Amino acid sequence: MRKGILGCTVALLAACGNDGPTAVPSPAPSPDISVTCEPAGFSAGAGCATSGCTVASRNGFAGGVTLSCASPPGVTCGFGPNPLTLAAGGTAQTGFTVAADLTVPARIHAIDVVATSGSLRRTTSVMVQTGAVPPPRPISSRSMIVAGCAGYAAFGPNARQTFAPAIVGAWTNRFAGFCTQTDTRTDGRFDLEVPQRCYREGEPVYLTAGGMGTCFTVPFATGSTLHAVLIGKRECPGP
Repeated sequence: MRKGILGCTVALLAACGNDGPTAVPSPAPSPDISVTCEPAGFSAGAGCATSGCTVASRNGFAGGVTLSCASPPGVTCGFGPNPLTLAAGGTAQTGFTVAADLTVPARIHAIDVVATSGSLRRTTSVMVQTGAVPPPRPISSRSMIVAGCAGYAAFGPNARQTFAPAIVGAWTNRFAGFCTQTDTRTDGRFDLEVPQRCYREGEPVYLTAGGMGTCFTVPFATGSTLHAVLIGKRECPGP
């Protein structure tokens, strides 16, 4: 009798020892985003250049993402459209425009592109080679000059944003339509003379690109020169 009971006890202990520790499941990865720009290096030889950036959802992220950029003095950068809205597992593209003014030396600049959503912050670097920026036309004593770059969210292969000839114009509260307008060059540069006949000193000048750009307002100042970057996106509101 004792021998049988002892044998059963040993068998039970052996069976329990084979179970091993209970596995603990790994926590699910947190929702995240990534940002890439293509090309990641390009030239703004005459002051204007464009690229395209893609923001992607990771681990089921869904929501709004705002883009910003950190550039050296004299270099302006911007995005159109901005902000972006991502579906879970999806991607969204934006045009990335860089503009250098006359103060910028001819060399390579590193520009950080930052995508932010709440506490999420993801960064990529873009290398931009700037060259000699041509000066704007001479300033008339009865006008002001607005010179700079106009970029549009029109994408080609590899999500690259492209420049196309477009109209840059200035609206006024006292006229129904443009006071003046000019075409951009193929690299996105423009040079707009805003005449005094449309504006009083200090009166707002509403700038738009192609009727579908980011509008912003500057005060009219006779004899002054303004450097501007108009980042294109649809249905820009009028003045």
